[in-house]
Amino acid sequence: MDASIANVFTLTLTTNTTLAIKNGQPGVPIYISLLQDATGNKTVAYNGAGGMTIIGPTTTVATVGDSVTCLIVMPLSYTVAIVVSNRKTSNL
Repeated sequence: MDASIANVFTLTLTTNTTLAIKNGQPGVPIYISLLQDATGNKTVAYNGAGGMTIIGPTTTVATVGDSVTCLIVMPLSYTVAIVVSNRKTSNL
């Protein structure tokens, strides 16, 4: 995910995924919607190659089929960001 192009992203999880957020600007939030496919149980890892280091206690995603996890990630520097909000909705 290249934050120099956009700061809003939507990703449908069809397999286990590793996110790499690049080019985040300190103080500019990045909004990410992660949608589980109908079968669910996909996981998300952070800190993909070349991406920012993501920290925070709320980095888990909902795993129920058709659920949505909305993250707000706030870059603290050009290399580190923290998840400041994590909202999960199941069975949409």
